[in-house]
Amino acid sequence: MAQDGLELPADVVVPETTKRRRGTPPETASASVAPAMAAHMESVILIEVTAVSPNFIQPWKMHGQRQSSGSGFIISGRRIITNHHVVKDAIDVRLRKHGVARRWRGKVVVSAHDVDLAIVTVHEEEDDTFWDGVTPAEWGVELPRLQSSVHVVGFPMGGSTICVTQGVVSRIDCKNYRVGYTAAHNPGRILVIQIDAAINPGSS
Repeated sequence: MAQDGLELPADVVVPETTKRRRGTPPETASASVAPAMAAHMESVILIEVTAVSPNFIQPWKMHGQRQSSGSGFIISGRRIITNHHVVKDAIDVRLRKHGVARRWRGKVVVSAHDVDLAIVTVHEEEDDTFWDGVTPAEWGVELPRLQSSVHVVGFPMGGSTICVTQGVVSRIDCKNYRVGYTAAHNPGRILVIQIDAAINPGSS
């Protein structure tokens, strides 16, 4: 999710490093980008969560269950990174890969509200087939340049299929994240990248 156009790190933002040279046919350029984009899509995961929030006024009671979903992407070490607000108060986590109907049971390894990030993995009672055929996303070693093309990949709410939007990097800055209830938890300045690509709710 985004606020004021700011992209959160749990969204997959893929710099378009392959640029079409002058005189190169468009179909040739598209063919060179497609395999790389397909690999990134394989690492993007739909996270479906059932959560129950505590009732601090009446601690002997709990609020009702709520259903939500978000996006994450696979990183090294058989881990999935997503946003803290996606898995907050989760009692059941289900993971689904792009193009696969099966849903694996997941569990939250660690969650940090100050930076709105969380690490999820497949539950130990599940089999290891979840990790078959997936390539972990790689961290970029350099910041993208202004006006460089990016693709935003995720599972927005209102559908069960992956969504890809395209835009450009419009600003690189350091500031506090302003994301709802997490805004007061981190008074520091953290690297943010502002883009103009559409990021729909659920792509967090």
